Amino acid sequence: MRLFIRAPYNGMPMYRTRLAAVVLWAFSQFLLSLPTSAQSLDALLGDVSRNVKEFQETLPDFVCNERITSTESADGRVIKERVVESVFTGVQRSNVENRFRFAFTESREVLAIDGKAAPKGTAFPKLPYRFAVGFSSLLITTFAPENLRYHNYSIADTYKSATGTAVLVQFATKDDQQALRTMIQGTRLFAKDVGAVWIDLASSKVLRLQRQALNLPPGFSRSMTTADYGPVTIGEQQFWMPIKIKAEVTERNSRATVTYIAEYSDCRKFTAEIKLLP
Repeated sequence: MRLFIRAPYNGMPMYRTRLAAVVLWAFSQFLLSLPTSAQSLDALLGDVSRNVKEFQETLPDFVCNERITSTESADGRVIKERVVESVFTGVQRSNVENRFRFAFTESREVLAIDGKAAPKGTAFPKLPYRFAVGFSSLLITTFAPENLRYHNYSIADTYKSATGTAVLVQFATKDDQQALRTMIQGTRLFAKDVGAVWIDLASSKVLRLQRQALNLPPGFSRSMTTADYGPVTIGEQQFWMPIKIKAEVTERNSRATVTYIAEYSDCRKFTAEIKLLP
């Protein structure tokens, strides 16, 4: 004699119940990984902006090894190239009018040009293209608290990286803004830019920032700058700083493209020696 025990029927087969549970769990994990509202975007921008402000106000004077590669090319062929190795010095100086704002100044001591050692005091050579004051300007222009009002931001996507979850934010300067300005090949213009930034969701640190200038001098058709960031220890404190900066400009008529790549390594705290003369 066989005994059959019928389980109570709840209206859904067991395999469907399990499938529904798996789908619900996967969907909940997806939702948890995404900034899902304007409020989440505002919170993310606030966190990033606070990190940028902390970077501005706490970064000590420092030096890094810098390697600059500047090229001019046309139709995929390099016409000119110059490589400069130097000691890069960054100094924060408070503004007398407002001590809560800081002006970043940079200088370089040239060590070698095109692989040949340079005598001490050698002037920085002429390059096919030089992108000045790019070390902190991209980050501050895009995310300093006082500059958020001049941009429109939107969350475009999220993805898994080797270190966690990152979010892609797209931005553009507002059409009527007249506070942000840019310098392109010696010409000063109102900033009219679009760009994208990849942000680590756990720390709200910027991984990569890209800005493309739309307001250009007549002789240029394209200007794009990209900065990659990473952790750098100076003294006993860690800072999130540029590791590589790439700026590229395309001329309208000649089809020539000039490129500037700066790479930074071995950053440390700057100390000035003071000698008393008799």
